[in-house]
Amino acid sequence: MNFFLTLLLTGIFLITLISLKFFIFVAKKKNLLDNQNPHYNFQPTPTGSGIVFIVVFLFSTYLFTNSEVFMNSLPNNYYIALVSILILGIISFIDDLKPLDPKIRLIAQIFFIYCSLTTLELTKLELPLKLSFFLAISLWIYLINITNFIDGSDGFLTSIAISFWLGIILINLLIEIKLFSFYLAIINLPILFAFLIFNKPKAKIFMGDVGSIFNGFLIGFSFIELILEKYYIIAIIIFIYPLMDCTYCLIKKILKGYMPWVGLYDYFFLKPILRNKLNHFKVFIIISIFNIINLFLLLLILITDNQFIFILNITICLFVIFIFNKVKIENYFN
Repeated sequence: MNFFLTLLLTGIFLITLISLKFFIFVAKKKNLLDNQNPHYNFQPTPTGSGIVFIVVFLFSTYLFTNSEVFMNSLPNNYYIALVSILILGIISFIDDLKPLDPKIRLIAQIFFIYCSLTTLELTKLELPLKLSFFLAISLWIYLINITNFIDGSDGFLTSIAISFWLGIILINLLIEIKLFSFYLAIINLPILFAFLIFNKPKAKIFMGDVGSIFNGFLIGFSFIELILEKYYIIAIIIFIYPLMDCTYCLIKKILKGYMPWVGLYDYFFLKPILRNKLNHFKVFIIISIFNIINLFLLLLILITDNQFIFILNITICLFVIFIFNKVKIENYFN
């Protein structure tokens, strides 16, 4: 089984690598380029490569159906989630080609997330079912969209998503629960590592909304799965940076009278890039170091169950936000 898994994950990595190379070639030919943000882009860059994630993910899921352990762990109505991923991915890819009305995207998200909730045992919340559905839909939509919002710097979302899925694997290995998210993690990690080769600063390719919505959908599923198992703090820890940065900035934006999806480029991690777009690499290094520390703190809390670690986790995250917001990080890389 270990040999089969190693072979399968290596295959997923190589297939993704080759597919992304091919996508770059096609995107340049078809002029599928992102040149709308001169503050961030060094040059027009192929975008929308998240469609490759979806194709490889669906193909990899099919391959895993040969595993009896995988099939026994499948959630109810998992095919509904797969169809939802595919349709939301197509809508998002169209949006990458030609921007759609945000209200249309939101309605589509509400509908397909509502359908996908049948894969989760919401009765574990021990709340009235209608309230459970409302809370789960709201949380899942929120997680999808803040995942989309942090896709604004080379390698940033990729680094956070890799950290999230590594956290899921740690959780599955160290505590006595069997999450279906474990399989989502081992499928997505080789995809993301292959993508990081092209997406690290200076990025040669962007995932686009199709990639960030895909990642947000799966992260939302896994986050809620942890909540249903009553691992609230652990769920927050493995996705803490987007939760803290985006939540604060969205509240501030709404209080100013803007709709949540209006792009004001006000997230903390974007501020160093607004000062100097050469800071893509420096922002990537800082968030990667934070992610490593965050995984170490997750490991400690899983082993010791010491709640003080959560406070330390929040403090370190606030410190990273402070660095992005106030400090000219150029001074620390010269």
